[in-house]
Amino acid sequence: MATAILTTLSLTAALISSGEERPFYAQPSCKEALQVVMAAEAEAIEKSLSALAASDDLDDKACAVWLEQPLNEIEMSLEGNGYGLPERRKKRLLRLFKFSKVFGKRGPQYAMLEMEARMRRVRLLAKDGERMGALKEMRRVERMLDQVGSRRNPTIDYVRGVTRLAVSQAGLPLRLLLGMAGVSGDEKSGRRLLESLAKGDTVYAADALYILHHFAQENKDTKAGLRYGAMLTERYPNNPQFAYEYAKVLFRAKQFDEVLRTTARFRARLDEDPKAWSDRIRKKLYVISAKAALESGNKGDAKRWTTLASEQKYGGLKGETKALLRRL
Repeated sequence: MATAILTTLSLTAALISSGEERPFYAQPSCKEALQVVMAAEAEAIEKSLSALAASDDLDDKACAVWLEQPLNEIEMSLEGNGYGLPERRKKRLLRLFKFSKVFGKRGPQYAMLEMEARMRRVRLLAKDGERMGALKEMRRVERMLDQVGSRRNPTIDYVRGVTRLAVSQAGLPLRLLLGMAGVSGDEKSGRRLLESLAKGDTVYAADALYILHHFAQENKDTKAGLRYGAMLTERYPNNPQFAYEYAKVLFRAKQFDEVLRTTARFRARLDEDPKAWSDRIRKKLYVISAKAALESGNKGDAKRWTTLASEQKYGGLKGETKALLRRL
């Protein structure tokens, strides 16, 4: 797929239609492909994104490189940092940046992708310990936001919303450093922008909703977590990571029967195909299910799912698995 996307970027602009009246993020073909990505089925994703990349329509191509960004998040949740994912993420982000540079003059919806690519790069740099590089990139994003002023489109709202919310949620030392660099957070503004996107009819709705749910989890805001989690699992019912994250909030709210209902379809899939998805997400689903079953007084299922969890190669959740085994 990577080769197909890079090859299509070399096509001349004369062969491509711009679709200015309906930007890529609102195209039906892009929204349909998003559903495929959110279902977390690797073969279907490869086929869908390759078809978009091979299209003669510029909006389809833009969608192909953009959808690789939420795909990164899904792959991280399923695989962690294994299978060369960190390097793959960097290459995909570079493709988004290059796309905006090559086709930015064809329409603002393409030019604005540079700002989004830079904003996403901040996280990668910070994760790699390149703090000053992340700060430098963040300053650049802030300048670009200042340049667009009050102008609105989903990309601008997404970048502004994520930036404002993320900075407001950062630890005090980082907030002070960012403040010295002229970067400030605004939780209410960021949340409002992302909630507006989440209610909208573009592909940004999925990312916006996932980010809102993530920060609700980070802040242990159970009420918000339940609301956003319910929305995520309703819209993307085949995504095992969304189900797991919603189940964690339900467990915290002591809604144990709801935990089991939320994970039931995924456990049924695993009964049919024990190797579905990855050992990482399989263990997560088994552990949260076992914990809920135990709290509900169903030791039989709790023991079975704990055993299955302990058989997975994923090394995480050791403490929770051991605690379950002790109680059983």
